[in-house]
Amino acid sequence: MALLGVLWFGLDALARDELGAPLLVGLLLACLGSFEALSVIVRSVAKLGAAAAAADRLLALATAPASIQDPAVPVAFKPGRLFLENVRFGHDPDHPVLDGLSLDVPVGHRVAIVGPSGAGKSTLAELVLRLRDPQGGRVLIGATDLHTVRQEDLHRHVALLGQSAPVFIGTIRSNLLIARPDADDAALWQALDDAQLGDVVRSLPDGLDTAMGEAGHSLSTGQARRLCLARTLLSPAGILVFDEPTSGLDRATERAFLADLARATQGRTVLLITHAELPDGTADAIWRLRDGKLVPQRASMPATAVSARLSTMST
Repeated sequence: MALLGVLWFGLDALARDELGAPLLVGLLLACLGSFEALSVIVRSVAKLGAAAAAADRLLALATAPASIQDPAVPVAFKPGRLFLENVRFGHDPDHPVLDGLSLDVPVGHRVAIVGPSGAGKSTLAELVLRLRDPQGGRVLIGATDLHTVRQEDLHRHVALLGQSAPVFIGTIRSNLLIARPDADDAALWQALDDAQLGDVVRSLPDGLDTAMGEAGHSLSTGQARRLCLARTLLSPAGILVFDEPTSGLDRATERAFLADLARATQGRTVLLITHAELPDGTADAIWRLRDGKLVPQRASMPATAVSARLSTMST
C-alpha cells in the first residue's frame, strides 16, 4: 500500500512537473528499502510470544526441585565393584525397559553392553550415574547403594562420555580443564596422548592454547571425539561410562577409536554402551540387552556366577 501510494501521488506530481523522474524513482527505491528494515521488526514482534513462552519454561525448569535428591544423612563413598541387582525401570511402569537386570563389573574390568536402539542401554548408563533412580532393585558401588551417597561424591568417582559430548568454544586447554581444573600441563598432555590426539595438538601453532570453534581451529569429527575422550580420561574417576562414544563416526574412525579405548582406560572400570561392532580386546565381557535383561554374548564370568555373587552380596 505504501508503494502504491508513492507511485500514485508521484505520477500525479510528475505529470504536473512538480517532481522529476529521478526523484520519483529514488522515492520508490527508498520505499522498497525501508521494507527490509521494517520486516525485521515485524518478525521480531511475531516471535515475541514464542520467546516469552520459552522463557517461562526455562524459568520453571530452573526453579523446579531436582528430581534426584541427596540423602539427608549421606554415607561416605567407598569405591569398589559396580553392581546392578534386579534393577527395574520404565517410563511406563507397566512396560519397564529394564526388568530384573543384574550385572557385576569387577574393579578394572571392561564390560560392553550391546543391543538395538531403544533397548534401554542409555537408561542403564543414567542409573549408574544416578541421573535416575531404579523403580526396583539396587545399584551399588562396592557395598554402597548409590541413593545413600551425595551426588557430588558419586560423580567424582564415576565419569561419563556420552554420544552428544560437545567440544566447547574456547581453547583445547579450557576444554580439558573442565574434567580436572587443577591439572597441570603434563597431565593434559598425558590425557591427549592416551586418546591418540597428542601429536595433532603438538602440530598446532598454539598447542594447548589453540582456540576451538568459531573463529578458531576446527577438529575433524574423529578428533573432536578423541578430545572428549581425553577430557574423560583426565577425570580422576575410577569408573568410566561410555554411552555410544562412536556415534556419528565413520566405520574406520570408529574401529580406531574403539581399538585405542582398551589401552587408554587400562586399570579403570569401564562400562561401554554401544551398538557398534567391537574389535577384539575392546572388552573383557560383552552382554546383550534383550527384553529388559542382560544375556551373555561373551562374558568372562558366566551369568550363573554373576547371579551367585549378587545373591551372596545381598545376604
